Amino acid sequence: MVVHARAGGTIEIMGLMQGSNGKPVAAITIYKCLLHWRTFEAEKTNIFDRLIQIFNSAMQKQDSNANLAYWLSNASSLLIILQKSLKPAGSGVITPLKRTTTQTSFLGRMVFRASSITVDMDLVRQVEGKYPAFLFKQQLTAFVEGLYGMIHDNVKSEVSSVLSHVIQVPTIFSRKIFTQIFAFINAQLFNSLLVRRECCSFSNGEYLKQGLEIHQYCLTVKYKQYAGSAWDELKHISQAVGFLVIFKKFRVSYDEIMSDLCPVLSVHQLYRICTQYWDDKYNTESVSEEFDISSMKNSV
Repeated sequence: MVVHARAGGTIEIMGLMQGSNGKPVAAITIYKCLLHWRTFEAEKTNIFDRLIQIFNSAMQKQDSNANLAYWLSNASSLLIILQKSLKPAGSGVITPLKRTTTQTSFLGRMVFRASSITVDMDLVRQVEGKYPAFLFKQQLTAFVEGLYGMIHDNVKSEVSSVLSHVIQVPTIFSRKIFTQIFAFINAQLFNSLLVRRECCSFSNGEYLKQGLEIHQYCLTVKYKQYAGSAWDELKHISQAVGFLVIFKKFRVSYDEIMSDLCPVLSVHQLYRICTQYWDDKYNTESVSEEFDISSMKNSV
């Protein structure tokens, strides 16, 4: 996507291109333009309406999940930035930005934590937004939710067609397919917890736990013969999630975690999760300092 900014606040979005180094180029460019033009502080402006029209028009023209995902990453990134940037007019002194703001909305639970994009929050500036700016943020939220729904429906349709073929082939083949899929899911989700601190949160653990209820599907009489023991491939992520969602972690001993909660995790993996964990919902603590340092750090 190429974004051209013209004097007077005209924005044109033409074509499609991938982000640079995983960054949502269009979202950042649009935000910088709106910030430079002081559009957020305007009592009246048609720039936001133009942007929404462009986004909606682009969404209607896209039929592949790859393109929809690109628009989703940019739209959700712009929304994240706006949430960090906009503050109601007359609300007092502008406070420093916080990286640990709780996301309790649909987007916070589903889109933002699943996103692999990165946004440099140093570019964000808090401004006193007027009504058009907050209306734009509301419209952008609806746009992101619509995109997510479209991708969800497309994936569901694709998977359903594959599953209909799977159940018609020998059981051993279907078990191999489920095993490979679950192994891929396990690697992707578990590695995210190890390398990205924002993924290692309490609320993200709750979200993942809901998704991992797929094992109930695998254990039903109707599908157990096809899934087999594929659920075992998700042990790493399921045990890590089990740690994220337990309360009073500071009371849990090293032996309890290593033997009962997370027996398949290595000391190094568990150390990473324990030290990166943060509670964005209840502000609870991770494991105790004595547990962390004396029992694990020396073993890594």
